[in-house]
Amino acid sequence: MLKSTKQILAKGFSSEVGSGVQFDPTKVVKRVLRMNDGHEIPQVGFGTYSIKKPEQFQWAIKYGYRHFDTGSFYMNEGIIASELKKADIDLGINRSEVFVASKIPPKEQGYEKTKAVVEKSLKTLEPLGYIDLMLLTFPGTAGVDPKDAKNIENRHDSWRALEEFVVSGRIKSIGVANFKPRHLQGLLDIAYTKPVVNQIETHPLYTEFDTIELCKEHNILIEAYSPLAQNNKNLM
Repeated sequence: MLKSTKQILAKGFSSEVGSGVQFDPTKVVKRVLRMNDGHEIPQVGFGTYSIKKPEQFQWAIKYGYRHFDTGSFYMNEGIIASELKKADIDLGINRSEVFVASKIPPKEQGYEKTKAVVEKSLKTLEPLGYIDLMLLTFPGTAGVDPKDAKNIENRHDSWRALEEFVVSGRIKSIGVANFKPRHLQGLLDIAYTKPVVNQIETHPLYTEFDTIELCKEHNILIEAYSPLAQNNKNLM
């Protein structure tokens, strides 16, 4: 009889799913994709928006997660840094084996604000040495009318700041989130460094086909958030 995911994981890495069939969850979370800048990203990530306790990160590390998606406004970067440092010391999981992504919130857009929030994240995540991926998490600026051209100026200035961090080596890769084709094309027109990913809501109940096609055209990976539609009953 098939068992629930909770039952499977409770038994460990090589849990019995059915007669003669073995399920190894670490094989799922260790698959990697190559981004357009040459760096690799684990295909399955551990979203941490509502994660606040060290034990939750310890569970993720135990069951093979190596890609951790956070943000300064998640208020858990320090916990991630601490737990990954412990994993290095106690479990021998080297820094090169983990991938940490953080984000620029909409209220921190603009060249100087972006530099400040990145410096803050780098300081909080200092035990890790660098950040693997930094995302500009929204095309608009908080509190600015969507029709105001200031949104374009701010996101392009934010991108310029992120490009400088890539040159310094303190951030390895940069990308965007929630960008529609018009936002993405405008950025591509002025960028020296192309986004490596566009993190958007993607699941069977909602798919932005035009965004996906443009990203494919420019070799930008689609990173899905809410891939299970937040447990929507029509999907689950």
